[in-house]
Amino acid sequence: MRQRRDDESLGVVKSRILYFLLTNSGKFSAEEIGDMFGFKKRRIQDFVKEFNELGYKIISIKGKYVVEKVPENMVNIDYQINYRDFKMATLLEYLAKRHKAVKRKEFVDECSRVFEESPASIQSMIKQLIDKGYIYEENGKIRAAENPLDILTEKELQDLYIYLEVMKNFHYKGYVLDLIGEKICRRLNIEKPCIRVVPPRKRISYYDSFVIKEIEKAILKGKSLKIKYRFKTGIKDIYVKPAGIIYSEDKDLYYLVENTSNYSMYRMDKIVDINLIDGGTSKFNKEDFKYNFGISIENPFDVEVHFEKYPFIKRKLDRYSKKRQTAKVIEEENRYILKDTVVGFKEFKNWIRSFGKSAKVIEPRKLREEIYKEIKETLERYDMNG
Repeated sequence: MRQRRDDESLGVVKSRILYFLLTNSGKFSAEEIGDMFGFKKRRIQDFVKEFNELGYKIISIKGKYVVEKVPENMVNIDYQINYRDFKMATLLEYLAKRHKAVKRKEFVDECSRVFEESPASIQSMIKQLIDKGYIYEENGKIRAAENPLDILTEKELQDLYIYLEVMKNFHYKGYVLDLIGEKICRRLNIEKPCIRVVPPRKRISYYDSFVIKEIEKAILKGKSLKIKYRFKTGIKDIYVKPAGIIYSEDKDLYYLVENTSNYSMYRMDKIVDINLIDGGTSKFNKEDFKYNFGISIENPFDVEVHFEKYPFIKRKLDRYSKKRQTAKVIEEENRYILKDTVVGFKEFKNWIRSFGKSAKVIEPRKLREEIYKEIKETLERYDMNG
């Protein structure tokens, strides 16, 4: 297992802890922060002492760390990390998943969307990988020359793993980075991550934190918001009377909520700019969202689904019922029965489809009919006589 004392990896962890202290002043003790990041209490106290030597003033009041002062020129604990090399390795791993060559232009367009890099930057990295022999190109199609994880040295794998462990918590497509990190984790025999982000899976970047604070400020002061919002057709100015902020665990996304005549929701990651203006706020009632399966403003509907008795289904239903107070799981001799009231027809349907033939919808009839129609269309598409 890689040593935690590795200079670069420890530097990244320290940066995360310092940022956590700055944004959570007066809320947590050394022991609590240690539990979050996988360190002992004494180690956190050493880190705080080091931060104070750099010009910060972080003190303990009633057992909680309070940031009283930051340096005029804030010191960032940072180490030289070649992010471009990491991006290229990530790109190569993404290409290696393909079992055959793909058109270069189509791959560039896809990676541009997934990794939020410009097409020109993706093209430049592909060219370098071709020049180094990591990618083969023929007739406008490209394929990975070999498993990219076999190309990197153990030190490079360690650096890449640390980078992915941090960036998966900030990147919109963080699950892609997480999958690559898991492969490296197995390759290096790492038993558990050295970086823990708390709360887990909530990807909040520096800019997201600024947006959230502005929304909170607007609600506290009774102000409206003028935001630049990224629609599919482009960026437009819209005016919002904020009601609150909600988080979707299933989608791992934050939403700004407005409630005028009906609820409207705006994804936090699509807010490009935000300003407070006069106009007032709207009302938020958390009870209106107690049935939500995903994030939806539909009307609630009752569901009943029967499942075959397999251990993996039991585990999934247990996780489901723990998250939803409205859910009821009944165990019979040869099946499980799920009864619930949900909001989010499409999201719930996709969840049911993930069980394949092991799930049978009883209610509502509309959901049963839609799944039947989709299965029928799939069978017709694969008709052996066609």
